[in-house]
Amino acid sequence: MDYIVTKDGDTLYGEIHRSVNLQHRVDFRTSDKSNFKAYKAEDIKAYQIGSDLYKSFELRLKEGGKESTFLLQLVSGAINLYAYSDVVFYAEKNGDLHILEKKDRIMDGKILDDRRFTGVLKVFFQDCGEWEERLSKVKFKEKDLSELVWSYNECKDPLLKRNYEVRESAKLSISPRIAAGISYNRPKAKESPYQKYSGFSPGYCLVFGASIKPSQFSNFLLQPAVHFTKKKGNASGIYSFGDYEALFIQPLVKMTYSFPLKLITLDFSAGGVYSIGVDRQGSFAAISRNDRNIGLLAGGGLRLNAFETFQPLMEYQIEGDQFLSHKIILGVEF
Repeated sequence: MDYIVTKDGDTLYGEIHRSVNLQHRVDFRTSDKSNFKAYKAEDIKAYQIGSDLYKSFELRLKEGGKESTFLLQLVSGAINLYAYSDVVFYAEKNGDLHILEKKDRIMDGKILDDRRFTGVLKVFFQDCGEWEERLSKVKFKEKDLSELVWSYNECKDPLLKRNYEVRESAKLSISPRIAAGISYNRPKAKESPYQKYSGFSPGYCLVFGASIKPSQFSNFLLQPAVHFTKKKGNASGIYSFGDYEALFIQPLVKMTYSFPLKLITLDFSAGGVYSIGVDRQGSFAAISRNDRNIGLLAGGGLRLNAFETFQPLMEYQIEGDQFLSHKIILGVEF
């Protein structure tokens, strides 16, 4: 069960909403019938969501200011290891917190490997064992740093039992989604057989896809999907070919930036789509399977944060291939 630790040290059990980024704010409620309440890092000492423990810290910024934030605890013991992001970590010993970061530079066309982070660990490790060789080889990755700190903690306490399994990665997560929507389409390419039609025509689509988040620190999502889109229209202008229907299979991929709010999560997307015409009826039966076209897409949407296991979603998406298509999509992400 999720919980938070108050400033007074009291532990309150309940539910924490799974938002995209939990470093600066956490939404918590004590029961299913109560409303979520937002807590910032300066409001509570810590919280746990699932198996992940986050602790509140006030960090000193290089610009001279301070920032209150939650750090994910990776390892506990004589040295505590925390993650601020996928590329910034903190090590704490006897209440002394130091940043671990790596900023490689390029000089004369060569990459200069920044190993300054090992200097902090060398000082922390000097009271137990020899670490020169391992420090010279350790990679600046969550798994490698966690293993190294665990080894030191076991050196300090040989009876220490690992109650934490070092993760292979920073928790890649995949959330499937299914949706349906309506579309309005207008031929735009001069070489398109549909140029004979003017104005927008209606259609509909089914969506099967997923949201892939590279880590719990990321606000960027990779969203592959397949749209099955039926586009309909009527002849107009000087041509008279009757009605048409066209079925398109549309593999697409988009990069999405998600901005979590208290009740909703806003999404802003851009990507590419590959449209394959697989069926023709009416006038254009003769060109069946001849339409294959790559286009760009952009859009936005929102997801409702009211439920723990799924998120209702609404999206608007504009695509440009042989058609200029506007889609309004409703669905759910699990």
